[in-house]
Amino acid sequence: MIYTCQHCGAWFSAKDIRAALEKNETVIVCKSCGMVNEFREMKSSHAARGYDYLCIGDFYRASYSFSTAIDDAKRHAHHPSPDTYLGYALAQFRVQTVFSDDDSARLELPELICHRCNEMYFSDSEAYMNAKNSIKTEMEVAMQAEQLQKLDNYAKYIDGIKDYYDGIKRTKGSSFKYNTFIAYEDRSAEIGNRGYEYANKVRNSLPDRIKDVFLPDIEEYSSDEEYEAAILYALENSSCMLVITDNDIDSRLTNLYSRFYYISREQKKGGNNLGFVRYCGHITIALPDRTIAEKNVFDIENKADYCNFVLSKNGIVHDVSVQTVIDTDVRNLIDANPDDEVIAADDFGSDKPYHSLPGKFISFGSYPQKHVANKELEEHFLGYGRPSPSDDKGWCTLSYTKKGNPHMWYRDEVVGEKKYRAVYFSKARELYSVQSSDILNASQKKNGYLPMRVYCFEFEPIIWQMRNITGDTAILIANHGIDSREYNNTELSGDWSRSTIHRWLNEEFVKTAFTEEEQEYLGMLDSVDENDRIYLVDRSFDRDFYSDSQRSIRGSDYYKCIGGLGEFSINNYWITAGIGTNDREANVVFPSSKAGLGTQYVDCTGVAVLPKIVIKLS
Repeated sequence: MIYTCQHCGAWFSAKDIRAALEKNETVIVCKSCGMVNEFREMKSSHAARGYDYLCIGDFYRASYSFSTAIDDAKRHAHHPSPDTYLGYALAQFRVQTVFSDDDSARLELPELICHRCNEMYFSDSEAYMNAKNSIKTEMEVAMQAEQLQKLDNYAKYIDGIKDYYDGIKRTKGSSFKYNTFIAYEDRSAEIGNRGYEYANKVRNSLPDRIKDVFLPDIEEYSSDEEYEAAILYALENSSCMLVITDNDIDSRLTNLYSRFYYISREQKKGGNNLGFVRYCGHITIALPDRTIAEKNVFDIENKADYCNFVLSKNGIVHDVSVQTVIDTDVRNLIDANPDDEVIAADDFGSDKPYHSLPGKFISFGSYPQKHVANKELEEHFLGYGRPSPSDDKGWCTLSYTKKGNPHMWYRDEVVGEKKYRAVYFSKARELYSVQSSDILNASQKKNGYLPMRVYCFEFEPIIWQMRNITGDTAILIANHGIDSREYNNTELSGDWSRSTIHRWLNEEFVKTAFTEEEQEYLGMLDSVDENDRIYLVDRSFDRDFYSDSQRSIRGSDYYKCIGGLGEFSINNYWITAGIGTNDREANVVFPSSKAGLGTQYVDCTGVAVLPKIVIKLS
């Protein structure tokens, strides 16, 4: 692709090069000047050197090489080759070109990596237009369409990044800045993405004052251009970069940290804001300025608690003075008003299966909630075998794909003296279960739950808020999201009576959360199906509950594992007020917003289930 005449700088077509290589020829005759070129000599031509410089992101030398090739061609009364003009345009726009390792002849399209976004569009640049005109002038008509399409694809990709980049700038504002950009190494599908797993755990261990952290994940974006734009914006607007790696660094990661290094140097921040974390073995990293990075490298392999990192003038450092503290009870955090009415346990009677808590809270029933990272426990469930669409190995199906194939399973069992639920999924959950959409739910991955693993969750008491006492009954609403279920996963209908959440609550959930004795204490609401015992928040009767704009409903660990939206807490949940703006939507409560209410498609898999029950007090 990048072969040019050593004498005049004219372009050799890929077709001619391939023909010569297939015949094992070592020379090729330039059609423009008639001079003979050896392949070794062609690789040392100005244009070829320009592409070599583009590969390593040395845009100054690349621009000089391409401009020299253009001048030489004109001096010999020849039109510069299209690739020479194209390379010059890429160098001007600071677009790195990376060829695959198995493309030694560099005849295929490279990966394009932008180091900045310019004010003008790539397609409007003079060098790009010259490349198109050169194709129309120098090439045969039969090959023009193919080569012009290649150039158009270049321009479409680079200009698309600019459009997304400009949109991010408008959204974030001029003063926004990420505290940290966390880059990680991709691993093969067979091994699993350990880099992301470690990077996510490091992100979650950062001090609270480091609020805005960028961790790239292509699944969050609709296109490669949007993903590249988000990375580029973060590279230009991050205080420092932390690279998570093992023994080796692949080309993608090299491109990421090299770009950050160059951008930091251009912004006169130097390279001190670049740090590395290794999670196994030893790494030696050659920076773009030929120096070796040995500082800010920490080994976190097989650590129960991950290192704490803080920002300093010299970048990210390990704060050895900070001890990792994990608040295991944070998910059940209750912001009770001390002035609230407190119902003593004796008021219920010691024979009742529910218990009062400080404030208007009650403990009743149980459900899988807390993640227990225990290797022996995980191996216990793995002893039954890993479930698959063709053989569930005795596991129960938890979720299906739109094509009806199971992809997530669970198994409930008492191990020792405690009851656990094990969860295993082969692929990420789809965000919508009925409508035509290929969007995957990225929350599972964000929260550290990856496919092909077993995760165990302990059954814990469900905490309920007491909302109303009428005679000998009380209405209770769960204090946090305990599950992630669609309102309806069979049809796009908001009808409560036909919804799958209605059936699931009153069939599967009630049997899982309550023993037969506890079910005897479940009452029912007036004017509701006599077979119902479990409900959801109602728009008409529970307004005092969901209208609190300061309320933040947390999701359990189990909720996050199976696809619940929300990285640290969840601020939305279904209500039973049925149809939203149209029959395909249901009303959703957003306590963090002033309006309080919103709508969502009924087949959205990421919303929280917040049950409501009636209990008998006597």
